[in-house]
Amino acid sequence: MQHFLPRLATYKLAIYTNMPSQISAVAAAKCEQINDGKGRLACRICNVSWVLEGRHGMIREAGKKGGFRNS
Repeated sequence: MQHFLPRLATYKLAIYTNMPSQISAVAAAKCEQINDGKGRLACRICNVSWVLEGRHGMIREAGKKGGFRNS
């Protein structure tokens, strides 16, 4: 539980309030995910991140960062 609360604190209420329950802030934090920017989840186990947005309206840099990456 001590690591869950710091992960949960990375999520912004305004962004994750309308997300489906499967990817809510609580569900994601339970699965070792942190919020790594607007609409971006990052896994603390495998160091992969992805964007939770459609491609429409994304800037080129966001699309590049939205793919899998190893940190």
